[in-house]
This record gives sequence, structure tokens and C-alpha cells, in this order.
Amino acid sequence: MSAIVGLAPSQADRKFSVGDQITLQVLIDERLGGADDKWTVLNANGKRWMVSGGVVIDTASLRSIPTDGAFTRLELLGVVHARGNVSLGTLTVKHEQSGREFPLSGQLIQDAVLYKEGAKAPWSFPLIPVGGWNYWILGGIALFLLVSAALILRYALKKVGINPLGRELDPKEKALKELLSLQHFARRKGNLRQEEWKKFSFELAAILRRYSDANFGIESLELTDREFLTELAQHKRGSKFVKDVESVLSRIDEVRYGTKELEVQLVPALLETAKKYVNDSYLVVEDKQKVTG
Repeated sequence: MSAIVGLAPSQADRKFSVGDQITLQVLIDERLGGADDKWTVLNANGKRWMVSGGVVIDTASLRSIPTDGAFTRLELLGVVHARGNVSLGTLTVKHEQSGREFPLSGQLIQDAVLYKEGAKAPWSFPLIPVGGWNYWILGGIALFLLVSAALILRYALKKVGINPLGRELDPKEKALKELLSLQHFARRKGNLRQEEWKKFSFELAAILRRYSDANFGIESLELTDREFLTELAQHKRGSKFVKDVESVLSRIDEVRYGTKELEVQLVPALLETAKKYVNDSYLVVEDKQKVTG
């Protein structure tokens, strides 16, 4: 059983240039199935586009063309991508209904493919002369790349908790910055869904815990809210702020662990209470440092 490939009759006399669409015709000297049968290109490995010789083939375009003869005719679309002769590399087409395979190997489709008139090959362009106005172009490109690299580096360092501008933020500054970001999140989102309220509530509780750990030397990572508040109450500098922290955690408890949504009108008060706790409790520590210093 043999199969041959060539140009479709409508393109037989055409001269192709790189980038032109090409229609290939495959003839098999046996009649197989009908026009609706499925054909596939085995070599494509599931990919739609495949380079074969001088042609980039659209494997999804392979289809059977109705014919009255005792043979099978297939059509396959592609794009010419190389100068010189248009040849088809080795590939195999398969008739899915019968499971039969037909190899098509290294066949010349057309010779002397040219670039379109007036077009130049990429390698034919002259080198960019250095000097004059080109200095501005090269300088601008270099500046753009340098600034982009600096911004990417700064973002990466901030993601891992390193302040690229120098001084590390103290616990108070860090907590207030995180609370401001949380406030922007709530405003930007507008009407939050339940899962977004959960995210907001868990993050608010986490900010209070991280700040308390750093400020009072508490290790609250594995503690429940009740245990965390007990630890805070036992700290001689933190006990006076237990009610503030408890008021915030109790408001968001059902949101974090239940199906309740947070009431929008409560958000400003919760954030203000959290900010007041951070500001007031850290001032106590600063005063203590001044006394002991």
C-alpha cells in the first residue's frame, strides 16, 4: 500500500515564499472509510503544530476529501518556513477507524522557494552603527533593563522579608504596615465573599499574634486564641491590653471557623482597635527601654 503527497491542484502552479500558507494533498491507492472518518498525524505527539522538512504543519487540519475514485484523498494545511526546496519530512498518518498507518517520507513538494519581494532575511540586516543618535537608543535600553532588574530584585527581597532600603522595620512599624495593607484589601474588594472574609479575619488575627510575639516575647504559633490571651495576660506589660485583643478575636471567631460573613460596618472599628493596641502597647515597651537604658 503506498501513499504520495504533493500540492493541492489549486496550488500546483504557484511559487511559494516563506510565510505563505500551503495546502498539501495526500493520495492513498485504496479507498478507506468515508469523508467523516478521523485521521491523525502520529509524529505530532498531541501537538497541533509540527515542523516537517520545510513546512510547519497544522496537524489539526488533516481531513478526508470526498472522491469518486478507488483511492483516498486527504488534505493537510501548513506554512512554508524555510528557503530553498519545499520538502516534507518523515511523518505517518493514521486512519483511526481501521487503525492503519501510512508513512510519508522525505518527499519534495516544490523547489526554489523565495522570500517575498522586497523582504530581507534577518541575517542580511547591517549591524547597528554605534554613535550619534544611536547612543540615546542604546542608553535608553540599558537604563530600562537596569531599572527593571532593580525593581524585580527589590520585590523579591521584600517577599522574603528583607528590607532592601536598609533599616529593618520594628514590630510596631511592621504591624501597622500590615494592618494598612489589610485595610486596602477590604476597600479594594468592595463586597467580599465568605472565603474572602475568612482570609481577612485569619490575616487580622495573625498580625496581632506576630506583633505580640515580637513585642512581648510570646510564642503563640501553636496556641489557641484562649491560650494566647492567657499568655498575654500573664505578661506584666501586656495584661492591660488583653481586652482590646480579645474584642477583636471574638468578633472574627465565627468568620474564621464558621460560615458567618463579617459585617462590613464592623471592619473600621476592628482595624482601629488593632492599631490602638499596637501603638499603645509598643509605647509601653519604649518607655521601659528608656528607663532601663
